[in-house]
Amino acid sequence: MQDNIATRLFQRQMESSEQFRAAFANLANSQTRKIQYQGFSYTLQLNPARIKSSTANIQKPLDEKACFLCVPNMPEYQIKENYDEQFLISVNPFPILQNHLTIISRQHTPQSIHGHSSRLMRLSSSMPGMCVFYNSPKSGASAPFHCHFQAGEASKLPVFMEFDSLIRQYSINSANGIHIIKEPTRGIILIESADASDAAHRLQHVLEQISLTYGMEEPEANLGVVYTGDRYRIAIFPREKHRPSEYYREDDSRILVSPGFADMAGLIPCSRPCDYANITQQDITSIMNQVSISAENLGKIDIK
Repeated sequence: MQDNIATRLFQRQMESSEQFRAAFANLANSQTRKIQYQGFSYTLQLNPARIKSSTANIQKPLDEKACFLCVPNMPEYQIKENYDEQFLISVNPFPILQNHLTIISRQHTPQSIHGHSSRLMRLSSSMPGMCVFYNSPKSGASAPFHCHFQAGEASKLPVFMEFDSLIRQYSINSANGIHIIKEPTRGIILIESADASDAAHRLQHVLEQISLTYGMEEPEANLGVVYTGDRYRIAIFPREKHRPSEYYREDDSRILVSPGFADMAGLIPCSRPCDYANITQQDITSIMNQVSISAENLGKIDIK
């Protein structure tokens, strides 16, 4: 990662806090296991610290007095740096990616992507090599009561490493730099553009199409943006469901995976060793097929 606001903040936080040094040292030493498909892959990551995110109760809204993203409730040792007039930036205390950051609204307002497409491009261009990502309220956001984005090392997210091969092998429709992808596990919309304004416009168009398809104001989706140095690459995962049936099982076959952007992008943090050891290719296919946009609804997305 180049020297930028994210690098400087991360270095300051590591130098000042043993808690953060330990969290990222544990991440660096975490076990990983790859599951390969034809032309794409998933990486399982053993990460017990993510248990709170995996089991978050999104039905219970937290007010400003209890919200862990409101500045007065954050630990004193967690550095909060100004990003712009609306957002702060801080290191994530429960990382799944190296240099994992949270970009937090100064106001306690609900999670929403409306009006933020251009901001996502600015964030990504200020953090080359990192992915800036967003989880909709019912699609993996563990804090749907407080607007925020996240960012982390893009090279650990398989979808961006496999961007070109996914387009070559699984594109079912392409127009205006937007590619509709349907592979055996997920429906994906990929966007590529050299211009920030154009990339933001295309992203906004796709989000509007998702809203129209499902008849809801807030488009339920996971999305991430990476600036490569000369272009913006965007991966959007429209969502049909928050959690799969495997999550709700009450026996030993339960799989405690609650997909957010990282999972949809191919990195699945497992908070329980049994899930890390036992998840199969068939399990991933079942989980992703349930939570991802259906083939029928994917066909309704107008990219022209």
